[in-house]
Amino acid sequence: MNRQRLPVRWIAGTAVAAALFLFPSVPPAHAGVIDTVRGIFELPAEVDKLKEDYDRVQQEYARTKEELNEAKQAAEQVTHDQKELMDANRRLLEQNRQLSDMVGQLQSAEQARIRSMKQLRTVLFTLIGLVIGYFLLSRILRVYLRSRL
Repeated sequence: MNRQRLPVRWIAGTAVAAALFLFPSVPPAHAGVIDTVRGIFELPAEVDKLKEDYDRVQQEYARTKEELNEAKQAAEQVTHDQKELMDANRRLLEQNRQLSDMVGQLQSAEQARIRSMKQLRTVLFTLIGLVIGYFLLSRILRVYLRSRL
């Protein structure tokens, strides 16, 4: 009886082993090992790619930082120029006001000169008229007085 059981046990064990190999419920162990080994060999390439990406990002950061500094300097220059222009504008406005005052004074002086010239002309013509009138009147009076005598 023992002999009969041994082959049955052996047959049953073989059947169970064959079933496990033919219908595995878990993936074979060697596939995970190969993927792991492949991943280990691919790591340097990924590290190199990450390093290149990091270097590229650093270069972009440096370029952006430099552009930002240039923009900041340009803004400061514009602000400085604007302040200078505002100061120049204030000076020119003051100069314009002074020139306007001077033009007003010159116009007033010109009007006063014209008035005085008109008065002088009037006085001169009146004086000339009086002198001519005096000579004419004195001649007419002489002629009249001589003719009467």
